[in-house]
Order: sequence, then structure tokens, then C-alpha cells
Amino acid sequence: MASSKAKKGLGDLFRHVMRHHKKRLDGSHETVSSSSVLEFGQGKSSASGSNPLRERNEDEGSSNNASEKSDFFHKEFLFSPRLKQESRYRKQTEKHSKIMNKMEEGFARKVGIENLFSVCAKMGKEVGVNEYNGMIKVCIHHARISDNVEAALDHIRKAIEYIKEINKCGSIIGKGTYVPLLKFLVDMGMVEEFQISKDVILESNSDALGQVGYYEMLLWIQVDDEEKIHELCRTIGDRENSLSVLQEYYIIALCEKDRKENLQRLLEIVDITKVSSPRLSTNIFGYLGRSLLESMAMKFLRELQMCGKDGVKTVSNLIFSYATSIPNSTVKDAVLKFNKLHEELDIMPSSTSYDKLITYLYDSNEVATDLNVADNMRKAGHSSSHSIGDQDS
Repeated sequence: MASSKAKKGLGDLFRHVMRHHKKRLDGSHETVSSSSVLEFGQGKSSASGSNPLRERNEDEGSSNNASEKSDFFHKEFLFSPRLKQESRYRKQTEKHSKIMNKMEEGFARKVGIENLFSVCAKMGKEVGVNEYNGMIKVCIHHARISDNVEAALDHIRKAIEYIKEINKCGSIIGKGTYVPLLKFLVDMGMVEEFQISKDVILESNSDALGQVGYYEMLLWIQVDDEEKIHELCRTIGDRENSLSVLQEYYIIALCEKDRKENLQRLLEIVDITKVSSPRLSTNIFGYLGRSLLESMAMKFLRELQMCGKDGVKTVSNLIFSYATSIPNSTVKDAVLKFNKLHEELDIMPSSTSYDKLITYLYDSNEVATDLNVADNMRKAGHSSSHSIGDQDS
């Protein structure tokens, strides 16, 4: 009886907040605090030190390495009175959507996913992509904290069924839906579940091929399946052809995991001037910095300089990525390397790379060096988007 009353109370709260936010969007411009919504949605639970799903897959030969936990409840919702009316209404609508998504996640955690379906039906609200996204996150949350393998697997199977439902209703499975699920499956080394999810996602959204390929490479690295890793690497051919989006995402994953044994061959055959993704270029030079491969970095930088691709800006930004990725070096070492490589290539740092360097120094609390770099930037005729010297003490 007490449980029934509790569920009814939560249902009343859920309906009350929905009505309240609908009225706001119809004309009210009051600022709405999201703290009560977030407190309602969070709940208190603690994950145990080990996860049975990961242990299950380790018994099958998968790796120990785990990615960070997903965080669903740390966004602020703010309005600016200076925005024009259309912009204000758009932001209010976006805020309303985010709050309602978190409300649904919190409600599902409190009373169960099946009851959320029932509540939506009684309120005449269709279960759409947003609701499925919330329920997928709830399933992942329960699977992550569960200390029972079968129960955890059941939650993941439900999450996979929900992405199938999105596909069945003709909606596109977007990043907001598939990324949290694929991250979790990679984290836990769940190969079979990943393959099922991959097929459903790509059937719904062929544009997701690159992102899904990225997570697939991370999966094989996670479970130490060298054969599968080499199989994907073999799809990357000679220097004559530009990389496909899928191939670029494979290399991004390899760079992020510092897979030297694979990257040594690939970087010898990849034409750096034909890399179209700024994210891949940045990852390559970050990897070269972490691996102390300065000769290869200089070779690539000269090739980019000679081809004139985006001029000095691209080369300068990549020098920053390389210089700030070198291990066991101080902030001053990074600045010296940044300046040295620019001098060797006989180019001036771009305003963008200067801005990145100032941000790097600012975050490292290097005020004196920060001011010196800012002074050099002004002498070079660039202006910074940062306010220098106002760091917190």
C-alpha cells in the first residue's frame, strides 16, 4: 500500500512539473531552478568496486581496462535576458526538453521503466526517441551498478531492445542514443551485444559508420583481440588514396590508445596531406608527441607546409598539439618546444595556436609565462580572446 502511494506521489510530481514547464513555454519568462529536478532524478546509489559484467568478459579473455562512468546530471540551464525573443524561446524549449529528459530518467529509476511507459500512456504522451534515450541510460546505469551478472545482462538486453524499437518506428538512431550504449559495451568488453547493437544502429543510420567503427576498434583493443585489430588496420591502403571516414576513425582510436605496433606501419603509408579530419590530425600529432617521434612530426609538418593546406594555421596548431603532448616535460619545456619548431619551419605562430597556448598556460597556473606569451602575441599583431592576469589565486 505504501509503495502504491509512493508511486502515485511521484506520478503526481511528474505531471505537475510537466504542466508547470508547459505554461512557462507558453509565455512566462521566469527563470526556473533545475536543482529540485536534478535532486529528484539523481537518487543515491553506489557502484561496487568490481562489476560482474566486466568479470564475466574477463573470464572469456577480455581486458581489465575500464572507461569513466557516464555522468547524466551535471548541466546547468541558464537564460540570457539580452537575447532576442526568438533566441530566448528556442533556448527555453531546449531547456524544457533537457529537464524533461532528466525527469523521465529520474522517474524511471524511482518507479521502474515499465511504470514510465504506463504514465506516458495515461498522460496521452507518446513514447518517442527522447523517452527511449532516457530509458537506455537508466538501463546502463542499473547494469553498471548491479552485482548480479544475469540482472545486469537483462538491463543491457532491454537497452538493445529499445534501440530496436527506435529503428522500428522509423526514427534515426542518433549519437545521443548509441554513444552511451556503445561506450558501456566497450567498457565491459561485451562483444556479442556490441555486434547486435552495431547492426541495428547502422541499419537505422548509415552516417554513423565512422563513429561505430571508432568504438569497434576500441572494443577489440579493450578485449586484446589482435587478429580483429589487424583485420581493421588492413583496410587502410596505400598513400595514393584519401582515407575514408571509417579509416580515419580507426586511426583516431589507435592514436588515443597509443597503439605503436599498428601506427608505425600506418603512419608510413598515410599521406598526411590527404587527411581531411582536424580531429585525426590533432590525434596523430598528440600521439607523435607522446611517443617522442619528432623526426616524423617534422616530416609531416613540412609536407603540410609545402602543400599549402590551410596555410600556416594548420601547421601551427599541430605544432601546439605535438609540443604539449610530450611526456615528463614542464610547461616551460612545452613553450620552448612550441617556439623552436616554429623557428625551424620559419613560420610565425597563428593567433589560434597562440590562443590555445595561453589557455594551456592559464590552466597550468603559469602566470608569468602566460604574460610573456601574450606579449609575444601582441608583438606579432595578434589579439587574444582571453583576459590575461585575472586568474584565481
